[in-house]
Amino acid sequence: MFDHARRFALPAALAVGFSTAASAQIVPAQDFSSSGATWVESFCCERTIGWEFTIGNDVEVTSLGVYDRGAPGPNPGLGGAHEIAIWDLTGLVMSMSTVPVGTGGTANGEFRYQPVTPFNLPGGTNYKIAAFWPPANFDHYPDLNASGITPTYHPEVTFVQSAQLFGGTFGFPTVNSNNTFLAGSVNFLINDGGAPGPIGTNYCGPAVPNSSFQPGIISAVGVDFAGGLPLNIEATNLPMNQFGFFLASQNMAFFNPPGSQGFICLGNPIGRFNRPGEIMNSGTGGAFDLDVDTNDIPVSPPAAIMSGETWRFQAWFRDNNPNLTSNFTDGIEILFQ
Repeated sequence: MFDHARRFALPAALAVGFSTAASAQIVPAQDFSSSGATWVESFCCERTIGWEFTIGNDVEVTSLGVYDRGAPGPNPGLGGAHEIAIWDLTGLVMSMSTVPVGTGGTANGEFRYQPVTPFNLPGGTNYKIAAFWPPANFDHYPDLNASGITPTYHPEVTFVQSAQLFGGTFGFPTVNSNNTFLAGSVNFLINDGGAPGPIGTNYCGPAVPNSSFQPGIISAVGVDFAGGLPLNIEATNLPMNQFGFFLASQNMAFFNPPGSQGFICLGNPIGRFNRPGEIMNSGTGGAFDLDVDTNDIPVSPPAAIMSGETWRFQAWFRDNNPNLTSNFTDGIEILFQ
């Protein structure tokens, strides 16, 4: 019933929104501008390149990234995929991933990142981060040392030295250089805000009251950063023991679909989280929630949430006010970084 949405201007009473508390902050371990840099082209040799660092207090790492000379424009994209890892100084892998070719990785600053399962780097310890740069893809990285560029670092991250490993395979970099020659080649993202927090801006509310005599409300908790990081959405103030599911769209609309008391606040195309395990029951608490896989939003075709996109969510549910019908919560919109 949602495929023929008519679009109307939101009435003033329904267009009022509010911002929830700030989310966890995802920040880079190092930051710099490579404008005017001396470039190194990777076709010179096959090697694993990166840098060593010390952690002060514990940090949580969420993504690993490699330098993209074109990111985010005007000609973004990596010439090849890059294996990347963080090791402790015994060579134990703390986390490993591959940043995909082209624009498959998420652009943030001058790097493209691939998310990893968030993990803790204990403080008071040295680590190395490095990626494999094969010679055939012609990806560039800046020589920060020769360029006179001084990066800034996260307060818990202290640069130690560059590190590399020559040869045709990816591996722990054992050859060290006491400068920032290779520091601009790789980077990582840190969750600087603790546990995921409330995110998003509610709109299109209050919803039409349901048989609980309250308007349904949607909320979101997570990290507003693209790349598969945690996102949980919850619908509350619902009638008890009624089933429903969540909807998602990048677009906004406002109309009353047949068979419903409430208003849908999403525009086509609309994704429905009604696959096995996604259909909810409000139970005796009058609420349900869903952990959203942000790499698999069920629009047609299924889509991953990308950096710079705004996505909107809303819940549909059965109601019995006054007869068996349906209703909606308000909507929530999230701008993903």
